Amino acid sequence: MDTRIFQAEQIVIRPEMAGILKEWSKAIIRQQPSNIADIHRISYEHFAKKVDDREDNAANSDIVRNS
Repeated sequence: MDTRIFQAEQIVIRPEMAGILKEWSKAIIRQQPSNIADIHRISYEHFAKKVDDREDNAANSDIVRNS
C-alpha cells in the first residue's frame, strides 16, 4: 500500500482541526514557554485535559441516560 503524499489535495483535514489547533495555540501563547521542553509539557497537559474532559462528559451522559 502506497501512503506517500505528493500533492496537498491528498491530505484530508477534518473540519474540527482548525478549532483544536486554535485552542492549543492559545494555550501555548498564554504560557509563554521559554524552551521546547515547556512547549511539550504544555501540549501534553492541554491534550490530557481534553481527554479527561471528554471521558467525564461521556460518563456523565451515560449516568443521565441510565437514570
